[in-house]
Amino acid sequence: MTNQIKSYIGYWWLPEEEDKKIQGTLTVNNNGKYTLKVLNSLGSYSEKELVGIDQIELIIGIAIEEVTNNSYCFKLIDSFRSGFSISGLTSYEFSARKVLKSVFQEFSTDLKFDFLSLRPACIDNWFNCLGYELSYPEDRKVGLHNFQLNYKSPKTKVLYECEEFQIESCFQVSYNGPIHNFKTEQKANLTIQYNFQKDLSEILNDSRIIRNFFTLATGKPIHYEDISLSKSFSKNGKLHNKYFSYHEISKFDNIEDDDNIPNSNSMLFAFKHIENESQKVFQNWFEKYDSLKFLMNNYFSTLYNQFLFSEDRFLNYVFALEVYHKINNSSSKNFRLNSRVEQLLKENENLLEGLVHDIERLTNQIVETRHHFVHDKVLNPQYVVKDVKRLNKLGSLLKVLIQVILLKEIGLSLDLIKERINKPIMNKLIFHNSRKI
Repeated sequence: MTNQIKSYIGYWWLPEEEDKKIQGTLTVNNNGKYTLKVLNSLGSYSEKELVGIDQIELIIGIAIEEVTNNSYCFKLIDSFRSGFSISGLTSYEFSARKVLKSVFQEFSTDLKFDFLSLRPACIDNWFNCLGYELSYPEDRKVGLHNFQLNYKSPKTKVLYECEEFQIESCFQVSYNGPIHNFKTEQKANLTIQYNFQKDLSEILNDSRIIRNFFTLATGKPIHYEDISLSKSFSKNGKLHNKYFSYHEISKFDNIEDDDNIPNSNSMLFAFKHIENESQKVFQNWFEKYDSLKFLMNNYFSTLYNQFLFSEDRFLNYVFALEVYHKINNSSSKNFRLNSRVEQLLKENENLLEGLVHDIERLTNQIVETRHHFVHDKVLNPQYVVKDVKRLNKLGSLLKVLIQVILLKEIGLSLDLIKERINKPIMNKLIFHNSRKI
């Protein structure tokens, strides 16, 4: 495997079948894909059963990394059979969708955690809070290579707290060198301290909600660079922690590189914009997430799946807005789609200044184009947008409308929304091309 970067050799078994452990090798490639290869049937499965199985909920293992000889405990979650060979020795390959890794030998199947650390790819730029101070000697004749670098870590900031948990910022600095090649870097993380232990699925649901918060803030899809968890336990009257790193295979491998993460001035909003009201903003986000779930799911799944066809992207946004209006306007039960779209555009017209020029015409374009793709019953065919470029622009306009609605829902002021809505580069282009739809 040419792109293999790490290899772990050890023993693997199914829950409650440790007596049937078998040897196997877990490899990790450059894309972060974990693949387990075993030479015999796994656990109580017969070879025939193993060939036909689609997914194994949990595989437990203890293995040694080839290069360092360090020992780790693994939990491979939701693994699917990705290879099978009967040439010479029968072998099986399983790819894990989720992986827990720890230096602690923890083999229980009902793990619960009370601490979560997250590093969204955008977090340094979102905080934009560096602790470095650079000073030069008064006598510049000695050369600019003589300077003094001081570092004081930014203060921990409590972003949100509720009955279940507390979210804080955390800043860490690293450095290396020799003296002539000195390098230092500050990294930000989010830490979530739970007031009671929760299982992995609950923790991961919280992490997705937080990830989507930063996706909205930056205006583009982001991923986590690092996720780690821990569980506290008492031993000999003292409190200890067991730490685990977590890795999950993304459904979408097309998320842009971290180098394209916008700076804080090019985001929809950064920490500096909500610093004095982060409690309110995060509270609205968590408390309204379920009631806005349909709008959220359609918006974020469309944003993350950049391989969608233009018409699918457009239809997802229209459907999300239609359901949102229906849920939040109980008196509009008998409204038709054009009434819902028109009302949403009018309610947000001031915030979409420069983007929406003729509400009646735009409403007709959205509704008739939607009808054309869904059931082909079009009353006014002259409004149907079929050209791919124009359809992309129409879908992008709806994306901005959803962003405005979400920013209002989390409590950002109307003045701030109006100021920030065209700051992301993609939104600038949408505003610039709005008359070409």
